[in-house]
Amino acid sequence: MYNAEKYIADCLESLLAQTFQNFEVVVVNNCSTDNSPAIVESYKEKFDGRLALLKTEYNTGSGAIPRNKGAYFSRGEYLFFIDADDFVTKTALEELYTLAKDYDTDVVYCERNYRAKDDGTFLDIEVNPNETPVDKPTFETENLAERVQRILQWKYYVPQWRKLARRSLIFEHGIFFPPTRPSDDTVWTYGLVFYAKKFLRVPNAVYTRRLSEGSIMREKKIRNKR
Repeated sequence: MYNAEKYIADCLESLLAQTFQNFEVVVVNNCSTDNSPAIVESYKEKFDGRLALLKTEYNTGSGAIPRNKGAYFSRGEYLFFIDADDFVTKTALEELYTLAKDYDTDVVYCERNYRAKDDGTFLDIEVNPNETPVDKPTFETENLAERVQRILQWKYYVPQWRKLARRSLIFEHGIFFPPTRPSDDTVWTYGLVFYAKKFLRVPNAVYTRRLSEGSIMREKKIRNKR
């Protein structure tokens, strides 16, 4: 979280509304200069001890180090990352956790997500233009050479918020976010692709990416980098 006072309440409200409640929330404040930390503090009682607010020692310039810090602090069986200006559907965690347990998978990879305008109103559904999304839960090939070929064809959508990942897999293989910009989520996602024996592709859309000023700027940087 960095200077997200305009959005962080919406993000936390979407987590409070979850139909699945056996989860913890770890917010990592990347040295915000606005009122967003105080807003998070005001939600602690509502989460009944399941909300922690951490802080980086300095502004890291990207989400990589804060995400790693949150991962180390976490205790859950699975990790799911949310950007501070985004939000999820009320059944998001129930859907993802049920899929993870039913299929005993290392990664649940959503091939669709919603997009919203800055005010949070629905805009459209986003898919990877380089891939035909699945219409039912489908395990990715276990052939590493085929997965590498799919990487070269940009078949995987790299933002971290499309994946629920087993925490033990991440720590066993050191799949963390490198302090690089803007490709930290690319490295992290490809780490999951390389090491996850069970990688489940699903059609579920549970995440809403808000096209705020910050997210638009991030997208422009990524496109310019490519």
